[in-house]
Amino acid sequence: MVRRLLPVFLVSVLVLPLSGCDIGVNSDGPAAIKREGGSLLVAVCADMNLSQILLEERPMSVGSRWDQFWDGQGNLVVAAGTILSTSEFDPPLLPSEHKADPSMRPGSEIGVLLADHSGRYSISASFMVPQGGLSESVWLHPDGSTTQEACG
Repeated sequence: MVRRLLPVFLVSVLVLPLSGCDIGVNSDGPAAIKREGGSLLVAVCADMNLSQILLEERPMSVGSRWDQFWDGQGNLVVAAGTILSTSEFDPPLLPSEHKADPSMRPGSEIGVLLADHSGRYSISASFMVPQGGLSESVWLHPDGSTTQEACG
């Protein structure tokens, strides 16, 4: 079953507040990404008790669809600054679906959803891969800026 990042985000933003839940959704992080060989690194820049990590990519073309390449569920406690890799996720967060690593082609968009176990906090971020491609030396942030440090 293919899930899409935007509908999950919209449900979090629109439906949960109406139900009386106090949920915090950060649509622009705090997270950062970079490439390590063929793997994607995701920096989690907040303390979280993760229940799900959903990673998707879509090419830069009109009407393109999100292609989910990782959907991990379980229980994983992370501190701000933790780096997750698509090639080495911890065993407590088992992938229910792991296709190939993303292409990380210039112009593609990478979506990251990090859901907290409590249901009160999640991170949803979208990253546009620059024309030069995704770097191995600097971290890309949702606003398009790059830094040497992932969380700073």
